[in-house]
Amino acid sequence: MDDLERRVLRIVEAYNRRCGRGPTYDELRDRTGRGWRELEAALRGLQAVGRIRWDDRGAESAKPWGNNGADFESGKINKSI
Repeated sequence: MDDLERRVLRIVEAYNRRCGRGPTYDELRDRTGRGWRELEAALRGLQAVGRIRWDDRGAESAKPWGNNGADFESGKINKSI
């Protein structure tokens, strides 16, 4: 997992905990300073390794894998990313 993927994953997890949804592309762009293509590649990479579920409706549909992040919070998912 590269630096951008780790950063995007942390942002997605934080949004899901605080807002109950994933961040929009605009919110990801503002927080990472990266463009749409780079963000889409990072989201696809995270999906490929099973770290998020994402259905291509937009970044806001990205969720940490399993129970809206409950698995991550309970320690069932490796937190050392």
